[in-house]
Amino acid sequence: MHFTETCEADEPHFIVEVTTTASTTPDGEIMGELHEQLADREMLPLQHLVDMGYVDADVLAQSHTRYHVDVVGPVPPDVSWQTKAGTGFDHSRFTIDWQAHQVTCPASSTR
Repeated sequence: MHFTETCEADEPHFIVEVTTTASTTPDGEIMGELHEQLADREMLPLQHLVDMGYVDADVLAQSHTRYHVDVVGPVPPDVSWQTKAGTGFDHSRFTIDWQAHQVTCPASSTR
């Protein structure tokens, strides 16, 4: 089950959507459907606070592009073979300046 709750600081919190899925369905797969349902009722948030299971690049991009919703949640750990082997760089080695829309790599190159 996936619950969507309002969380305005000065207002009551309400559960505004409940979505049920099979337990084997990855959390991120329901975000498009969930945002569509909230859009139909004109209840889309500007920011959707979620846990790690909902955060991936496709969810972030599609939520922002289609619904103008910023999905905010913790980044999943890097479990790539490079990180496990101690070669290459994982995401923790990069610095992101969100205001400037820039990323700095471990070699100090900025894009």
